[in-house]
Amino acid sequence: MKITKILLLLLLSLSISLNAESDSDVKAIGTKVKNQQEKLDYIKVSSVPGQAAKVSIDIKSISKNIEDDKQVQEIHELIVPYTDSIAVLLKDDKYKNIDEQNARELQKMQSEIAVYIEKLNEWEKVFKSQIKICDDNKKKLDDYLILWDKTYENSTKKDAPKKIINSTKSVVSDIKTLSKKLKKSYNQTLTDSQVVTTKILMMKELTKQIKEREVVVRTQMFSKKQSSFVELLSNEKFNIGNYFNSIKKTIVEKIEEIKGFFQIDMELFNTLMFVTFLNFLLNLYTFNLYKKRKLFVQEESYCKKIFYFIQRPISTFTILFVLSTIAIYSTKPMAVNDMLFFILIIPIALILKTVINKENNRYIYTFLFIYLMFFMEKNSSGCELESRLILIFISIGLMVFNGVLLYKKVLRFSDKNLLIKLEKFILILFLILLLLGIFSNIYGNIFLSMRIVDGVLTSMYTSLIFYVVYIILTGYIVIMFRRRVATAPNILEVYSRHVEDTAKYLIKLWMIVWWFVVLMKFLGTYIYLIQFKNYILSLSWQIGNTTISVNSTFDFIFIVFTTWALSRFLKTFLEVEIFSRFKFPRGVPTAILTTMNYIIVISGTIIAFSSLGISAQQFAIVFGALGVGIGFGLRNIIANFVSGIIMVFERPVQIGDTIEVDGTMGNVMGIGARSSTVKTFDGAEVIIPNADFMAKEIVNWTLSNKHRRKVFEFKVGIDNDIEEILSIMNKVALENKDTLKDPVPVATFQGFEDYYMKFKLYFWLSENLIVAPSDISIAIYKALREANIKMPVPRTYIDKKNI
Repeated sequence: MKITKILLLLLLSLSISLNAESDSDVKAIGTKVKNQQEKLDYIKVSSVPGQAAKVSIDIKSISKNIEDDKQVQEIHELIVPYTDSIAVLLKDDKYKNIDEQNARELQKMQSEIAVYIEKLNEWEKVFKSQIKICDDNKKKLDDYLILWDKTYENSTKKDAPKKIINSTKSVVSDIKTLSKKLKKSYNQTLTDSQVVTTKILMMKELTKQIKEREVVVRTQMFSKKQSSFVELLSNEKFNIGNYFNSIKKTIVEKIEEIKGFFQIDMELFNTLMFVTFLNFLLNLYTFNLYKKRKLFVQEESYCKKIFYFIQRPISTFTILFVLSTIAIYSTKPMAVNDMLFFILIIPIALILKTVINKENNRYIYTFLFIYLMFFMEKNSSGCELESRLILIFISIGLMVFNGVLLYKKVLRFSDKNLLIKLEKFILILFLILLLLGIFSNIYGNIFLSMRIVDGVLTSMYTSLIFYVVYIILTGYIVIMFRRRVATAPNILEVYSRHVEDTAKYLIKLWMIVWWFVVLMKFLGTYIYLIQFKNYILSLSWQIGNTTISVNSTFDFIFIVFTTWALSRFLKTFLEVEIFSRFKFPRGVPTAILTTMNYIIVISGTIIAFSSLGISAQQFAIVFGALGVGIGFGLRNIIANFVSGIIMVFERPVQIGDTIEVDGTMGNVMGIGARSSTVKTFDGAEVIIPNADFMAKEIVNWTLSNKHRRKVFEFKVGIDNDIEEILSIMNKVALENKDTLKDPVPVATFQGFEDYYMKFKLYFWLSENLIVAPSDISIAIYKALREANIKMPVPRTYIDKKNI
């Protein structure tokens, strides 16, 4: 019986397991069928008409894009003639003999190549965009072809209607035709793109060679290239007509070069036009307000020479236009630089005329006339005798001009000995250099002579330019603050003059650095200065596993300075602009300031040390190792620091509170990280460790408010009216402007003594804690005398008098 039961149980369990397996198999088969249905790689017969229509529309759109892309087609047509023109240009002798060209010719060659490079770069961008579109379309057509090939096979296999089969066949045919068309366009685009890229690399390499040769040419100053001036006089005849014709020809060539340069990048040119329009509106607006005497809040500003440039709106506009051009076009050929310098001659003279003394105008006009002569000389070509003779006259004129400046002390702008010596040294140096230039010209080293005269003139002329730019920029900065100062934010109203001075100082510093860079670039030493700077910054040394370089050290100093400046600015901004406008709970401004200061300082410190190559992990190791030492050796400092943080957030004592601690009473002037400063009423400043505020008993007279109760006690004779005296006391206290009306003053009668009655006046003050009680006491005394209230007389005094 037991065996039978066991067998029945075994059969039952076996059947259950078989049923479970069969169910799981059915589910697996169902899932497999479902997945196969979801992974169909063809379109169902029923969906062919709708899908065929959609694909046809897509195919027509792709085909139309290929046919309608006229820009790409035009580029394909221009590639061959354009590359042929480049080949013709490069066959010119000057490109084959770069080493024989002068600096002017090298600059001209760079401008020519820049035009071609710009056009090729533009085409390269179009080709890259077109290749990406072709790649996307090619992938789409490949996917379509696979899908509709399978669809055609499935339709034929399932004996679909003839129209369905023809429709699928037509779609496949259209896809194949479009794929061939796309492949042809794609191959042509790839081929032309390769040609353009190759030409760009070639032209850039040629530009690099020309620039390197220009640097070499500008540094070869001390080699004799021409015959001496005496030999030249005996061999050639002076012809001033040919000289001016050569100048005219060169200027015409430069104008064409300038036109080509501004046409290279139309985006930059449009930016320049937009900035120029804003410049025009700014000058028109300020000039109009100045004429109507509405430009400034303060009337005295109209009498200051620093703002007289506003009377010359066209000159100011021209100078700002040149400044905008220099800022927008970072790289410019020499022709553009010459043009910018030339158009500044008249505006510079007119602006300087408004700010300098009238007796010094002749020096400005004389110098600008000399510079104009040299500008013409720089543009002469092929007239060696005339050029060298005029260059000698220019050198002599400059020597006389600098000699007059030195003798009459025209440039004596300061009484400081260092600046006087510097001005004198520069003028003497110019005289020596000009004398060397004259001898170099006579000897035959015309390049050295030209560089000396150009260097002296450029140094002086750029100094005038940057001085005028400084006047204009600082003038506009001051105008901005002085126009807004009446309705400005608090921070500008409080610190307007300080911001003005700082802004003028920064602009002056910027002008000096910019002038120095321009001069170094002109003299050809800028590249060596950059190389020296890079060499110094690359110096480094190893400290353990950390490498510290000069560059990272400068970064560290810069970050520390920025952190300090940001912390100071934020503190000033919050105090003047935010906390003065909005009412905060007691102590909240100090908590905010302290918290923000700690966040900025700690973040700046971490970033600064990270710039030196010290990681956060190294920070953790260092501070972990020093933790024990800090805990024992600096426990008092840590206790004071933590107490300071608790004081900031708990706010038992705040800046401005009147407190008393350890017998010291005064006002809290500051709460620092380690200690706080209390200024006593005697004028002494007491430094109290922050830990004392946590460990000792502190009397804070102004914790909840600044109200202070004062008590005035006095005595009167026995025979006076008590009610009248109390009335007088209350009246005098209420009439005093410093007495608080809530709580109201209280006059009380304290009782009788041997020969007098005793009174007390209780009143509250929030300010004038010393002067106000005195004033109230005096007023009560006068009021009592006017009311014939008798003062007490000691009984002993009366007895003696009667005796």
